[in-house]
Amino acid sequence: MKVEYIIHSEPTGGYSVEFPYMPGCATDADTIEEAHHNAREVAEGWIECQLEHHPDVPLFEYAPWDWECDAGQRFEMDVAIRAPVVSPSPALAL
Repeated sequence: MKVEYIIHSEPTGGYSVEFPYMPGCATDADTIEEAHHNAREVAEGWIECQLEHHPDVPLFEYAPWDWECDAGQRFEMDVAIRAPVVSPSPALAL
């Protein structure tokens, strides 16, 4: 799954990371390398949490760069999704 994110350089130092299609998903870091690392960790955690707690809600529609960004560098990464194991409902058994 492709995940888009933006890294902003903060005026007071360090970096912030935002995910336009992942509400509430954000992180920060002291270095750009740490920002990329943290971005992957927080994105994977956000996706796993969504799948666990809201399995019937679509994660997001991948639409590359259809949003505007005033400042910051845009990136995308591939994130592996570890879908939770769901037992079939007894009502579905034949």
